[in-house]
Amino acid sequence: LISHAHRRLLIRNRENLGIDKVNIMWLGSGGMRWQALQSKIQLVALHKDPAMIVIHLGGNDVICTSIHKLKRKMEQNFEYLSKTFPNTKIAWSNILPRLTWKFSRPGSDVASIDKKRKRVNMLARQMMGKHMCVKVISHDITVDTPGLFSKDGCHLSDVGNDLFCFSLK
Repeated sequence: LISHAHRRLLIRNRENLGIDKVNIMWLGSGGMRWQALQSKIQLVALHKDPAMIVIHLGGNDVICTSIHKLKRKMEQNFEYLSKTFPNTKIAWSNILPRLTWKFSRPGSDVASIDKKRKRVNMLARQMMGKHMCVKVISHDITVDTPGLFSKDGCHLSDVGNDLFCFSLK
């Protein structure tokens, strides 16, 4: 989702969300999961501490990782972030619902996957509150508005990406 949103912003010449005097590093990559966060964020640690880090991650983990393993990995990453960037504000961007879940088995129960997604969002908010959260970003994107999703039902349409980026802003 992040790489798609970033591409959409580049097309619209708004890479920094249209915010003056801000430089946004988009570190998302297709299929990214929690286990990749620390290595991605180490690139940032080589430079000066960022003013803010927004984490939008975990949608791919909802399908592929048990809630217990995911909870441990999230806790490790939040601990790492709070120690590595003590002066940086951290925000959590809620995992979005999807019409279809990439990597899910055919015939998977979308409702049970969505229940797990909500639980992961809740766990992230709790962990962020414990460590350093300054903001939780909710998005007005629901499965009730299928036009916000691309044809694959997993990623966002142009309008969905615009709405997603607006809420990040």
